[in-house]
Amino acid sequence: MVDIALGTFSYEAQAGLLTSIYGLLVLIPTLAVTVRRLHDIGKSGWAMLIVYASICILGFFTMFFAMLSAAQRMTEGQFGLAMAMLVITMIGLIILFLVWLCTDSQPGRNRFGENPKTTPPAINNFYKT
Repeated sequence: MVDIALGTFSYEAQAGLLTSIYGLLVLIPTLAVTVRRLHDIGKSGWAMLIVYASICILGFFTMFFAMLSAAQRMTEGQFGLAMAMLVITMIGLIILFLVWLCTDSQPGRNRFGENPKTTPPAINNFYKT
């Protein structure tokens, strides 16, 4: 809304200047927090890349099927079936990722370190001595 009010929103690109800058600024911290969260449940941070890469590949297939449909090499029924399968797959991947992010941390220690919920902060150890 701020981009629209300031006139920095491009309707052709469906993006705004301030929104794009904000997205770039929060990209690295978001990735870091997500990797930490995956480490808490005992999964590698690369699992995030697998999910995001799969969604990008599915997006590519969506464009590919749209081009085939536009070139009339695919009937409307075939296009609808292909799109339904892609959408169901994308929704499944997003749900899987959300389940991973909402899963409780592994109790105790895993290969990435101690459970942050059970490890006392260093400051508490300092004052106890």
